[in-house]
Amino acid sequence: MVYVIGAIAIDLIALKEHFIAGTSNPARIRYYPGGVGYRIFHSLQTEKCFVTALGSDPFSGWLKHLLSTEREVKILESRAHNSACYFALMESGRLKYGAADMRVIEEGLTLDFVVSALQQIKLKDFLVLEANLAPGLVAEIVEYYSEKCCLVFESVSREKVLRHGSNLKGLYLLAANREEMSFLLSEGKPDMEKELSGSEVGMAAWTADELIFSFLAKRKIKNIIVTSGSSGVSLYSSNQRLDYLPQIIVEASDTTGAGDRFLSMLLSGLDRGGSLEVEVPAAMRKVEKALEEGNL
Repeated sequence: MVYVIGAIAIDLIALKEHFIAGTSNPARIRYYPGGVGYRIFHSLQTEKCFVTALGSDPFSGWLKHLLSTEREVKILESRAHNSACYFALMESGRLKYGAADMRVIEEGLTLDFVVSALQQIKLKDFLVLEANLAPGLVAEIVEYYSEKCCLVFESVSREKVLRHGSNLKGLYLLAANREEMSFLLSEGKPDMEKELSGSEVGMAAWTADELIFSFLAKRKIKNIIVTSGSSGVSLYSSNQRLDYLPQIIVEASDTTGAGDRFLSMLLSGLDRGGSLEVEVPAAMRKVEKALEEGNL
């Protein structure tokens, strides 16, 4: 079974080839239920449970109704907060700017609520945490559950993952894109981050391998997955790195949620007994198909 702790949010996505600063831009704007935690949970193709918090504004009623159609959901309702909200400007399919208000889960969720929601969790189950959660809560969950299940952490963004740097230990899996991983390894130092990110080179020439293997050992993390868009995915475990290239490269107008879908498909396969070596490329193929069909 896969348990997910995280946000369900209102996603507002503005799409345009190029935004001009300081003026009102004509654009296509989409809104739909989102949030990293919810997107991972919703796409899971296995037995699952979602633990989240909702606010008291009008959007919360809609989000609660959507969650009522799911089988296993544990909701903490907070009158002191609004719904989680994410706003993004997408230029030619790439994120230009993004902003997230996740106070309802940062300030609303508590360890007591989490423990009460996860009473049935087993050693073989997966517990997914995302970087929108409060660092203090993540630290408590990692300490409490590191030997009770398979912990998975989704980095979300470079600024958000850095808040959790000291909490990332004893994990079964850390999932990040190359920018997030570079930022985490450099501890936010611009010069070192630039050196590590290697934006002009493919994964085969990336210079961060030694630091990643050291990070794995020091933090007692079993596996790290680094995604790098059209350059593919790299899987790190112990002293081994395996690279997987995409079969097709899709020029999509909106890639929001592609990483979440990848992790969801990966965990679905692992929960059914698959291996990382098999399920990583299988998850890549499913995301490529979803992007090709415009069905993220």
